Amino acid sequence: MKKFITQLIISVLLVFLSSCLFFQQINQPSISGPNEIVSVTIIASTQGGSYEPYFGVCLPIGWTIPGDSIRCGGVYEEVIYYDSLISFVQDSVSPALAGYYWWAGKGIPDETAVGNVFANLKIQTDSKLGEFSIDYMLGDGFHGVNYERSNDHLIEITTDPVIILVSPEEGYQNYTMDINIIGLNTHFSDGLGTQNVWLSQNSDEVFANSFVLNNNVSLVANFSIPETAPLGLWDVNVETDIDGIISKTEGFEIFPPIPFILVTPASFYIEV
Repeated sequence: MKKFITQLIISVLLVFLSSCLFFQQINQPSISGPNEIVSVTIIASTQGGSYEPYFGVCLPIGWTIPGDSIRCGGVYEEVIYYDSLISFVQDSVSPALAGYYWWAGKGIPDETAVGNVFANLKIQTDSKLGEFSIDYMLGDGFHGVNYERSNDHLIEITTDPVIILVSPEEGYQNYTMDINIIGLNTHFSDGLGTQNVWLSQNSDEVFANSFVLNNNVSLVANFSIPETAPLGLWDVNVETDIDGIISKTEGFEIFPPIPFILVTPASFYIEV
């Protein structure tokens, strides 16, 4: 009985000292260009423990991690460094598909790291074009590699001009606002520059009052959204001299007007 209790205590202690990591969120861009740096924001949770944390990413051959390291923040302010043995073991446990390879590394233990870990992973692409699927792995010195997975994060590498970001992504009827538009491989300011910026939904169109070109990949457009504009998702369109018309399908959403709240000393009411 004493032997059983001792083994149980040791087992519980090992689990406590080896609390593993779990993915909470991975924000990977869905589109980028060749020979570019792709920034991926990763949030993972940990309960601390006397373990070496493992991280891995399955990349197309030719893509790299600049510096072969990943700096972390939050409750774990350390660096994950590439480790050839961890990479080999991960590929042995879960072989990479043809044309891909596992980049994996480890960090130092931190028993006080309890909570969320933040990492900004930088990935250097090469000249290959097309759609690629990226897998991610977490593990530790107790559970081993490949303990936690997040798979099939798709990214398209293209040289076509595209709109990759609209911010903010929503607005309201009877409301005037600025919208930031970010492009990839675009020519907002080259040649004769940008001729038109507008929103469209079926046959309805709302043209920008004005727009400012920051550079070839960034502009700010000012819109007055009509009170009668149909609700729902709208396409965001930019027409340039070099690129022609480029659009982000359903890149902006229009909602009902913001309620107007009038407050008086004795009472208040909401007017829509």
